[in-house]
Amino acid sequence: MTSEAGVHVPEATEIAVVDSSPEGLTLGWDEAAEALFGYTFEEVVGRPLSAFFVQEQSEMVILLMDRASRNETSIDHPAICLRRDGTEIEVALTLTPTKDLSGKVTGFSTTIQRPSYINRPADLENSTATLMRRIEELEQARTEVVLLSEMADFLQSCSKAEEAYAVITEMGERLFPGDSGALFVLDDSRKLVERVAYWGDLPIEDVFSPEGCWALRRGKTHTMVDKSSVLLCEHIGELTGECICIPLIAHGKKLGVMQIRSADSGLEGKIGWKGTLDHGRTLAANFAEHIAIALSNIQLRESLRATSIRDPLTGLYNRRYLEETLERELHRAARSGGSVGVIMCDVDEFKELNDEFGHLAGDDVLRELGRFLQASIRDEDLACRYGGDEFALILPDASFAITLERSQRLCEAVKEMDLTGARLETGPISMSFGTAAFPRDGLVPAKLIGAADSALYRAKSLGKDQVVGSKALNRSDESRARERPSASETELDLRVAVVQDELRLHFQPIVDLGDASIVAMEALVRWEHPRRGLISPQEFIPFAEIDGTVREIDRWVLREACRQTAEWRATRPSATDLKVSVNLAASDLGDLRIAGDVSDSLEETGLDPQALLLEISEGDLMGNAEENLAQLIKLKNLGVDLAVDNFGTGYSSLNYLSRFPIDYLKIDHTSTRILTAEQPTPPVVEAMVKMGEALEMKIVPVGLELAEQSVAAQNMGCELGQGYYFHKPQSSEQLASLLS
Repeated sequence: MTSEAGVHVPEATEIAVVDSSPEGLTLGWDEAAEALFGYTFEEVVGRPLSAFFVQEQSEMVILLMDRASRNETSIDHPAICLRRDGTEIEVALTLTPTKDLSGKVTGFSTTIQRPSYINRPADLENSTATLMRRIEELEQARTEVVLLSEMADFLQSCSKAEEAYAVITEMGERLFPGDSGALFVLDDSRKLVERVAYWGDLPIEDVFSPEGCWALRRGKTHTMVDKSSVLLCEHIGELTGECICIPLIAHGKKLGVMQIRSADSGLEGKIGWKGTLDHGRTLAANFAEHIAIALSNIQLRESLRATSIRDPLTGLYNRRYLEETLERELHRAARSGGSVGVIMCDVDEFKELNDEFGHLAGDDVLRELGRFLQASIRDEDLACRYGGDEFALILPDASFAITLERSQRLCEAVKEMDLTGARLETGPISMSFGTAAFPRDGLVPAKLIGAADSALYRAKSLGKDQVVGSKALNRSDESRARERPSASETELDLRVAVVQDELRLHFQPIVDLGDASIVAMEALVRWEHPRRGLISPQEFIPFAEIDGTVREIDRWVLREACRQTAEWRATRPSATDLKVSVNLAASDLGDLRIAGDVSDSLEETGLDPQALLLEISEGDLMGNAEENLAQLIKLKNLGVDLAVDNFGTGYSSLNYLSRFPIDYLKIDHTSTRILTAEQPTPPVVEAMVKMGEALEMKIVPVGLELAEQSVAAQNMGCELGQGYYFHKPQSSEQLASLLS
């Protein structure tokens, strides 16, 4: 150590005060500090405080700051400072955190003074031991942070719960060496908590009641250190050491409990690495928090996956999954030289049934049909709801003859189906069937489904309760062709329609579920044909996409929707905050001119950008996600709002959905229609709502047709809604009267 002889330093009573940032950078330096260290304020500002102490103790200063940030103030801690001239001086440090009104640490205030005694070898020895222990603890803390981060990364990559359980088991052993642990998941349907992962040697229950765990009952961590305690969880059994139970809670929902136990109650029985009880509890809480978030995300992804491949009304697979599965089956059959049968079927006179008994009765029939078809097929077969009252069956390894015979049996069996559970007063129903088979009727899914669908159309034309194979279609149905205008005629008329102002806008209101007031409206285009009357977009938009007039139609809809909304906002007192939503197609997202079109429409009509909501269907949004993201950012920069439409019909990537600048999430009617008085919060719909809320989006369930659906949507936290229960699509004149 350099001698202090001849060096002028402050007296022992002088106290130097140094202020530093949360990172330890020097911000304040008083005169006593200048005298003690030999530096002026200008020379030290912005430099680390640790730089003014001997190298061996710079780490100690950092540790003292860490302790101070956790309210562990160090008083008169011995240290050795390093003066500008190289001399070393023994000092005593006291570090105190400075905080703002919210309690956040904004920096440190350090007092430094020369102690009244200089030669304290015992104190220095104790200080060194404490320092080494703190360094060891810091290294262990860093290791724990690395392991928790690694676990979180693995859990985020898990696609199913079983993979997550394996990760949790391995990481539990590494974070809590020598301890035993178990993960229990709550099974709401059976009112039980089941063990799904564990490590260690201590006996642990496989299953228990949620009421037997204090942590689950209270929703808080429960620590047990004494086997004589009356507050032992029932599933613990005999307590030989410490035990911590941490409830797994994410988004307010209890998912299960994490249990960690030490082998005995001695010093080495503390949970965690050479830990105290507090340290073990903190580490266990961090461990459990990562697990709860991961399991919640996996459950959400599984719910959305189920939504993307299942029809919510019948529980059967949906059209998308059918097409994917059929393509795989055809590839397999092509390699093996096998066959695949396809059956298309629908309910006879279903429209009349709906008209007479209502949509609820129709839904009941479709549910019963879903159960009937699922119970009537082989394990290897696939039953799907193709759309409306139409169903499709895939029969692997079934020839055309077998497929036809299966159709005939189903046709007879459906007439015996028990409909006592449905809201019907009529007799039994019947169905018509169309059949086809690979490779006889087609080599690709579209051709094969088309052949079976054509056979079904032929069966319907022959009368109800019919089975027709694709071989019965020997010629085209000329009468049907004569009934419909040709594609060329429609395309020609459509080009004229754009020029002669035959397009019309109808608006379906979006309401506040609290008071049913109109807060927004969705613009829907119609074609007022001079001979054929009002034509829906489903009939003419496909032709517009073929002949290129779709861009002109889209621009007209956008401009007219903005013009009409701007007019109503300016002239109707009840519409001053009215918003209008306009649908964008996949072709719009791929058109670099769309942002310019939106900007021009807003400028021409004078509509406030915040009054325009652009809707993109979930399927179109995810079709080319990376390019769509760039396009959406351009649109968002114009000041408009963005919405995902038809949510629940596709399979959105949560990663992309969180990156898209989306303001509204419109849940598709196929999901909202399952909201009933008996099941007001279906798990799938509840998962969508919670996901939207987590991403700070406004949720709009569409297709609300019943009072109980509106109430259920409100109870789940939805503020807005859309559907026939409130308003059908209205003409401009009709909506104007509603806004009066």
